[in-house]
Amino acid sequence: MKLKANGIRMNYERVGQGRDFVLVHGAGDSLKAWFNQVPILSRYYRVLTYDVRGHGKTECPPGELNRNVWVEDLHALLGALGIKKTILLGYSMGGGIALQFACQHPELIDALILSNSGAVAAAPPSEEALRQRMAQRQAMIDGLKRRGMPAVYETWGNLFSPGFLDHHPEVGRKHKRLVLQNDPKSFLRVMEGMAAPTPPPEVSRLHCPVLIIAGAHDTFSGPEAAIASQKAIPGSWAQVFPTGHNAPMERPRAYNEAVLAFLRSVGLG
Repeated sequence: MKLKANGIRMNYERVGQGRDFVLVHGAGDSLKAWFNQVPILSRYYRVLTYDVRGHGKTECPPGELNRNVWVEDLHALLGALGIKKTILLGYSMGGGIALQFACQHPELIDALILSNSGAVAAAPPSEEALRQRMAQRQAMIDGLKRRGMPAVYETWGNLFSPGFLDHHPEVGRKHKRLVLQNDPKSFLRVMEGMAAPTPPPEVSRLHCPVLIIAGAHDTFSGPEAAIASQKAIPGSWAQVFPTGHNAPMERPRAYNEAVLAFLRSVGLG
Protein backbone atom coordinates (compact mmCIF):
# COMPACT_ATOMS: atom_id res chain seq x y z
CA MET A 1 0.00 0.00 0.00
CA LYS A 2 1.07 3.60 -0.51
CA LEU A 3 0.27 6.92 1.08
CA LYS A 4 1.79 10.39 0.90
CA ALA A 5 3.90 11.46 3.86
CA ASN A 6 6.65 14.06 4.10
CA GLY A 7 6.12 14.94 0.46
CA ILE A 8 6.67 11.45 -1.00
CA ARG A 9 4.64 8.33 -1.68
CA MET A 10 5.70 5.80 0.92
CA ASN A 11 5.21 2.07 0.48
CA TYR A 12 4.07 0.21 3.58
CA GLU A 13 2.25 -2.87 4.86
CA ARG A 14 0.20 -3.17 8.04
CA VAL A 15 -1.07 -6.43 9.48
CA GLY A 16 -2.45 -7.71 12.78
CA GLN A 17 -4.39 -6.17 15.65
CA GLY A 18 -3.54 -4.60 18.98
CA ARG A 19 -0.69 -2.37 20.13
CA ASP A 20 1.28 -0.78 17.27
CA PHE A 21 4.71 -2.21 16.45
CA VAL A 22 6.89 -0.58 13.76
CA LEU A 23 9.84 -2.36 12.10
CA VAL A 24 12.58 -0.36 10.30
CA HIS A 25 14.76 -2.38 7.93
CA GLY A 26 18.47 -2.05 7.24
CA ALA A 27 20.44 -0.60 4.34
CA GLY A 28 19.95 -2.49 1.08
CA ASP A 29 16.84 -4.27 2.34
CA SER A 30 13.14 -3.42 2.08
CA LEU A 31 10.01 -4.17 4.05
CA LYS A 32 10.23 -7.67 2.58
CA ALA A 33 13.23 -8.37 4.83
CA TRP A 34 10.90 -8.96 7.78
CA PHE A 35 9.42 -12.17 6.33
CA ASN A 36 10.41 -14.13 9.45
CA GLN A 37 9.12 -11.56 11.93
CA VAL A 38 5.79 -10.24 10.61
CA PRO A 39 3.89 -13.57 10.67
CA ILE A 40 4.84 -14.11 14.33
CA LEU A 41 4.69 -10.58 15.73
CA SER A 42 1.37 -9.85 14.02
CA ARG A 43 -0.27 -12.55 16.16
CA TYR A 44 0.10 -10.18 19.11
CA TYR A 45 0.53 -6.68 17.64
CA ARG A 46 -0.51 -4.46 14.74
CA VAL A 47 2.74 -4.55 12.77
CA LEU A 48 3.79 -1.78 10.38
CA THR A 49 6.64 -2.30 7.92
CA TYR A 50 7.67 0.19 5.26
CA ASP A 51 10.31 0.86 2.61
CA VAL A 52 12.78 3.45 3.91
CA ARG A 53 13.36 6.23 1.36
CA GLY A 54 15.96 4.99 -1.14
CA HIS A 55 14.66 1.41 -0.93
CA GLY A 56 11.89 -0.72 -2.34
CA LYS A 57 8.83 1.04 -3.74
CA THR A 58 8.95 4.24 -1.69
CA GLU A 59 9.53 7.34 -3.83
CA CYS A 60 13.04 8.79 -3.79
CA PRO A 61 12.99 12.18 -5.52
CA PRO A 62 16.18 14.24 -5.97
CA GLY A 63 17.53 15.73 -2.77
CA GLU A 64 19.80 14.92 0.13
CA LEU A 65 19.36 11.66 1.98
CA ASN A 66 20.48 11.35 5.57
CA ARG A 67 19.24 10.11 8.91
CA ASN A 68 17.35 13.33 9.60
CA VAL A 69 15.31 12.85 6.43
CA TRP A 70 14.58 9.22 7.31
CA VAL A 71 13.45 10.22 10.80
CA GLU A 72 11.17 12.90 9.34
CA ASP A 73 9.74 10.31 6.93
CA LEU A 74 8.94 7.93 9.77
CA HIS A 75 7.35 10.68 11.85
CA ALA A 76 5.17 11.74 8.92
CA LEU A 77 4.19 8.14 8.19
CA LEU A 78 3.06 7.53 11.76
CA GLY A 79 1.11 10.76 11.71
CA ALA A 80 -0.60 9.88 8.43
CA LEU A 81 -1.63 6.51 9.87
CA GLY A 82 -2.80 8.01 13.16
CA ILE A 83 -0.26 6.12 15.26
CA LYS A 84 0.18 7.95 18.58
CA LYS A 85 2.28 5.37 20.43
CA THR A 86 4.32 2.42 19.20
CA ILE A 87 6.94 -0.20 19.91
CA LEU A 88 9.84 0.53 17.56
CA LEU A 89 12.41 -1.99 16.29
CA GLY A 90 15.24 -0.95 13.99
CA TYR A 91 17.75 -3.30 12.39
CA SER A 92 21.23 -2.18 11.26
CA MET A 93 20.80 1.23 9.56
CA GLY A 94 17.22 1.08 10.77
CA GLY A 95 18.56 0.97 14.32
CA GLY A 96 20.16 4.36 13.82
CA ILE A 97 16.89 5.71 12.46
CA ALA A 98 14.92 4.19 15.33
CA LEU A 99 17.28 5.51 18.00
CA GLN A 100 17.27 9.05 16.66
CA PHE A 101 13.50 8.93 16.23
CA ALA A 102 13.00 7.75 19.81
CA CYS A 103 15.30 10.48 21.16
CA GLN A 104 13.49 13.18 19.19
CA HIS A 105 9.98 11.86 19.83
CA PRO A 106 10.12 9.95 23.15
CA GLU A 107 6.41 10.56 23.73
CA LEU A 108 5.61 8.26 20.79
CA ILE A 109 7.61 5.25 21.99
CA ASP A 110 6.38 2.41 24.22
CA ALA A 111 9.60 0.41 23.86
CA LEU A 112 12.70 0.51 21.67
CA ILE A 113 14.61 -2.45 20.19
CA LEU A 114 17.96 -1.74 18.55
CA SER A 115 19.12 -4.71 16.52
CA ASN A 116 22.62 -5.22 15.12
CA SER A 117 23.15 -1.50 14.79
CA GLY A 118 26.52 0.19 15.18
CA ALA A 119 24.72 3.52 15.40
CA VAL A 120 23.51 2.83 18.93
CA ALA A 121 26.84 3.09 20.74
CA ALA A 122 27.46 6.50 22.26
CA ALA A 123 31.21 5.91 22.28
CA PRO A 124 32.86 6.48 18.87
CA PRO A 125 34.45 3.45 17.19
CA SER A 126 38.19 2.96 17.34
CA GLU A 127 40.30 4.47 14.56
CA GLU A 128 40.95 1.00 13.13
CA ALA A 129 37.26 0.06 13.19
CA LEU A 130 36.41 3.39 11.58
CA ARG A 131 38.99 2.84 8.84
CA GLN A 132 37.63 -0.63 8.12
CA ARG A 133 34.06 0.64 8.04
CA MET A 134 34.95 3.49 5.68
CA ALA A 135 36.98 1.19 3.43
CA GLN A 136 34.10 -1.29 3.18
CA ARG A 137 31.60 1.48 2.47
CA GLN A 138 33.87 2.91 -0.25
CA ALA A 139 34.30 -0.54 -1.79
CA MET A 140 30.53 -0.90 -1.82
CA ILE A 141 30.08 2.50 -3.46
CA ASP A 142 32.73 1.73 -6.10
CA GLY A 143 31.16 -1.65 -6.86
CA LEU A 144 27.68 -0.15 -6.95
CA LYS A 145 28.75 2.39 -9.56
CA ARG A 146 30.32 -0.29 -11.74
CA ARG A 147 27.95 -3.23 -11.44
CA GLY A 148 24.83 -2.15 -9.56
CA MET A 149 23.13 -3.98 -6.68
CA PRO A 150 24.85 -7.38 -7.22
CA ALA A 151 28.13 -5.76 -6.13
CA VAL A 152 26.48 -4.54 -2.94
CA TYR A 153 25.53 -8.03 -1.84
CA GLU A 154 28.97 -9.40 -2.68
CA THR A 155 30.66 -6.67 -0.63
CA TRP A 156 28.88 -7.68 2.56
CA GLY A 157 31.14 -10.25 4.11
CA ASN A 158 29.65 -11.01 7.52
CA LEU A 159 25.90 -10.87 7.14
CA PHE A 160 25.80 -14.42 8.49
CA SER A 161 28.05 -16.39 10.80
CA PRO A 162 30.81 -18.57 9.31
CA GLY A 163 29.40 -21.65 7.57
CA PHE A 164 25.75 -20.65 7.98
CA LEU A 165 25.02 -20.25 4.28
CA ASP A 166 26.69 -23.61 3.52
CA HIS A 167 23.88 -25.26 5.46
CA HIS A 168 21.13 -22.75 4.68
CA PRO A 169 21.76 -21.50 1.12
CA GLU A 170 18.05 -20.75 0.68
CA VAL A 171 18.32 -17.92 3.23
CA GLY A 172 21.11 -16.28 1.26
CA ARG A 173 19.22 -16.66 -2.01
CA LYS A 174 16.06 -15.13 -0.55
CA HIS A 175 17.94 -12.20 0.94
CA LYS A 176 19.88 -11.59 -2.26
CA ARG A 177 16.65 -11.48 -4.30
CA LEU A 178 15.16 -8.74 -2.18
CA VAL A 179 18.43 -6.74 -2.18
CA LEU A 180 18.61 -6.89 -5.98
CA GLN A 181 15.13 -5.40 -6.27
CA ASN A 182 16.41 -2.04 -5.03
CA ASP A 183 17.29 0.73 -7.48
CA PRO A 184 21.10 1.17 -7.61
CA LYS A 185 20.95 4.95 -8.18
CA SER A 186 18.74 5.43 -5.13
CA PHE A 187 20.87 3.10 -3.04
CA LEU A 188 24.01 5.00 -4.00
CA ARG A 189 22.41 8.05 -2.42
CA VAL A 190 21.61 5.95 0.65
CA MET A 191 25.26 4.99 1.00
CA GLU A 192 26.37 8.59 0.63
CA GLY A 193 23.76 9.66 3.18
CA MET A 194 24.95 7.06 5.68
CA ALA A 195 28.48 8.43 5.37
CA ALA A 196 27.34 11.93 6.36
CA PRO A 197 28.37 12.86 9.92
CA THR A 198 25.55 13.04 12.44
CA PRO A 199 25.66 14.28 16.04
CA PRO A 200 25.37 11.57 18.71
CA PRO A 201 21.79 10.86 19.80
CA GLU A 202 20.62 12.36 23.08
CA VAL A 203 20.00 9.04 24.82
CA SER A 204 19.22 10.86 28.06
CA ARG A 205 15.84 11.63 26.49
CA LEU A 206 14.95 7.94 26.39
CA HIS A 207 12.50 6.94 29.10
CA CYS A 208 11.18 3.72 27.58
CA PRO A 209 12.41 0.12 27.95
CA VAL A 210 15.28 -0.60 25.54
CA LEU A 211 16.56 -3.94 24.23
CA ILE A 212 19.89 -4.08 22.37
CA ILE A 213 20.53 -7.11 20.14
CA ALA A 214 23.93 -8.08 18.72
CA GLY A 215 25.53 -10.95 16.83
CA ALA A 216 28.64 -12.62 18.23
CA HIS A 217 30.19 -12.84 14.73
CA ASP A 218 29.14 -9.38 13.60
CA THR A 219 32.13 -7.19 12.74
CA PHE A 220 29.85 -4.23 11.95
CA SER A 221 28.27 -3.97 15.39
CA GLY A 222 29.08 -6.92 17.58
CA PRO A 223 29.05 -7.53 21.34
CA GLU A 224 31.44 -4.67 22.10
CA ALA A 225 29.06 -2.16 20.53
CA ALA A 226 26.14 -3.71 22.41
CA ILE A 227 27.97 -3.42 25.74
CA ALA A 228 28.90 0.21 25.04
CA SER A 229 25.31 0.96 24.11
CA GLN A 230 23.97 -0.76 27.22
CA LYS A 231 26.25 1.36 29.38
CA ALA A 232 25.19 4.51 27.55
CA ILE A 233 21.46 3.82 27.90
CA PRO A 234 20.58 3.38 31.60
CA GLY A 235 18.32 0.46 32.36
CA SER A 236 18.64 -1.13 28.92
CA TRP A 237 18.96 -4.85 28.26
CA ALA A 238 21.38 -6.53 25.87
CA GLN A 239 21.23 -9.93 24.21
CA VAL A 240 23.86 -11.54 21.98
CA PHE A 241 23.02 -14.25 19.45
CA PRO A 242 25.57 -16.63 17.85
CA THR A 243 25.03 -14.97 14.47
CA GLY A 244 26.60 -12.61 11.99
CA HIS A 245 25.12 -9.20 11.30
CA ASN A 246 21.72 -10.43 10.14
CA ALA A 247 20.38 -11.97 13.34
CA PRO A 248 16.69 -11.62 12.29
CA MET A 249 17.25 -13.92 9.30
CA GLU A 250 19.86 -16.25 10.75
CA ARG A 251 18.10 -17.15 14.00
CA PRO A 252 14.50 -16.03 13.42
CA ARG A 253 12.83 -18.27 15.99
CA ALA A 254 15.19 -17.33 18.83
CA TYR A 255 15.13 -13.69 17.71
CA ASN A 256 11.33 -13.50 17.73
CA GLU A 257 11.13 -15.26 21.07
CA ALA A 258 13.63 -12.84 22.59
CA VAL A 259 11.70 -9.82 21.31
CA LEU A 260 8.39 -11.16 22.63
CA ALA A 261 9.92 -12.15 25.98
CA PHE A 262 11.38 -8.66 26.39
CA LEU A 263 8.02 -7.03 25.66
CA ARG A 264 6.24 -9.33 28.09
CA SER A 265 8.80 -8.52 30.78
CA VAL A 266 8.08 -4.79 30.49
CA GLY A 267 4.30 -5.21 30.45
CA LEU A 268 3.80 -4.82 26.71
CA GLY A 269 3.11 -8.47 25.90
